Amino acid sequence: MDWIGRFHPVIVHLPIGMLILAALLQLFWGKRAEWQKFIKTTLMIGFFAAIIACICGWVLANEGGYHDRSLFIHRWAGIGVAIVAFLMWRWHTKKETARYRTLAHLAMVGGLAYTGHLGGNMTHGIGYTVEDAPGLLQKMAGYDGRPTHTAYSDPDSVRIYHDLVKPFVDKKCTTCHNQYLTKGGLDVSSDSLFREGGRNGDVLGPAAESEFYRRVTMDDYSRKFMPPKGDPLSYQEIKLLGWWLDNGSDFDKTVAEAEHPKEIQAILMDRYGLDTKPKTFLEKTKVDPVSQEIMDRLTALGFGVNQLAQDNYFLDVRWRDVDTLNVNDAIPALEEVAPNVAWLDLSKAGVQDGSLSSIGKLKNMVRLKLDNNEITDQNIADLNGLQHLESLNLYNTQVTDAAISELKKLSGLKRLYLWLSQVTVAGKEEMEAAIPEIDVNLGITEG
Repeated sequence: MDWIGRFHPVIVHLPIGMLILAALLQLFWGKRAEWQKFIKTTLMIGFFAAIIACICGWVLANEGGYHDRSLFIHRWAGIGVAIVAFLMWRWHTKKETARYRTLAHLAMVGGLAYTGHLGGNMTHGIGYTVEDAPGLLQKMAGYDGRPTHTAYSDPDSVRIYHDLVKPFVDKKCTTCHNQYLTKGGLDVSSDSLFREGGRNGDVLGPAAESEFYRRVTMDDYSRKFMPPKGDPLSYQEIKLLGWWLDNGSDFDKTVAEAEHPKEIQAILMDRYGLDTKPKTFLEKTKVDPVSQEIMDRLTALGFGVNQLAQDNYFLDVRWRDVDTLNVNDAIPALEEVAPNVAWLDLSKAGVQDGSLSSIGKLKNMVRLKLDNNEITDQNIADLNGLQHLESLNLYNTQVTDAAISELKKLSGLKRLYLWLSQVTVAGKEEMEAAIPEIDVNLGITEG
C-alpha cells in the first residue's frame, strides 16, 4: 500500500490537466453545442483520475510527517474537487445548468489552485509558489525573500543561530521539516520544536554526535542525505552549523559569547563582514568628543593634543616641554577630559609625586610614560584607578621594590619598563608572579 501511495504526485497531474482543459474549452467554445460532448468526456476523465489521485493521496498520508491541520484541509479539498467534477460531469448537458457552466468551471479551477497550493506548501515548504516570483508579487504575498547574507558590525548583538544559521536552515531544511510537513517527525520552524527533535529524539548536540549534522554531511547519493533536493548546504554553511552545535546548540548565544576558531573568523568576515578578531579596550569603548575650545585651552597650558583616530574621540596627550610652563600646574586640567585621555606622554617633564593624584583619575588611559622624572614610591598608589592601563614606563625613576605591592594591582598591565629604576630582580619576579602575562623590562639579565 505504501508503494501505491507514492504514485499520488504522478497521478494528481492528470485530473488537474483534464479539469483545467474542460474549463478552457467551456470558456472559449462552450456556446457551441458540438463541443459539449467533448467537454463532458473531459470532465468524466478528470473525475475518475481525481478519485484515483485521492486514493493514492490518502495512502501516502499514512506515512506521516505532515501537519495534521494542513493534511486535513488538503485531503478534503481534493475530495471536494472530485465530487464537484462528478456533479459537473453528470449535469453538464442539462438545459437548466447551461447558464452556470462557465461559472462552475471557473470555481473548479479556483478549487484546484487552492488544493494545489496546499499540496505545494506541504511538499516544498511555505512560500514555495512565490519564492522565485517577481519582487512585486513577493511583496503582495508578504514574502521576504529569505536573505542568506546580511552585513553585521557588532558581535555582541548577533545571535549565532537566529542571525547566521537559521536563514540557510529556513531556505534549505524547512522544505521537509515545517509545520505542514515533518519528515522524520522533525520541525525546524521554531526553536522549541527544533530542540524537541524528531521521531528518534534529539537531533542537536555536538556536531560529532548530531544526527542533523550527520545528515547534511553524508554522501549526497545516500537516501538519507539532507536536503534530498535543491542546493545542499555549502562548505561555509556546514562549518557555521557545526560551530553552532559545538557551542551548545544555544539558540540565544551571541557571536561575542562563543570561541572563534580562525576558520570561523574568516567565514564570518567573508560572508557577513563581521570582524570577530579580539578588540582592544579602546576599540570597544565609545566616548564623547572634546570641544575645540577645551583642546585649545590644553594646548595653551603646554600639552600637545591629538585625536587617536578619525572614528573615535580618544586623545593622545603629550607634554611639549615649554620652558615658561610648569607641568605639575597643568596636569590637573586633564581631569576635564579624563574619559578621553588614552595615551599620556610626560617623559622628562619634571613630574612630581603629588601630580600622580590627577593622573590616576584618567580612568580610560591605556598607555602612560613617566620615565625620566623624579617619581618615587610615595604616591604610586594614586595610579591604582587605571585598571585599563596596558603600558607603564617608569624608566629612570626612583621607584623601588616597595612600589610593586601597588603596581601589581594594575591587573591590565602588559608591559612595565623599570630599567634604571631602583626595582630589583626580586621585585620583577614578584610582579610577574602577580600578573603572569606581563613583560617587565629591567634592562638587565639575572646573573
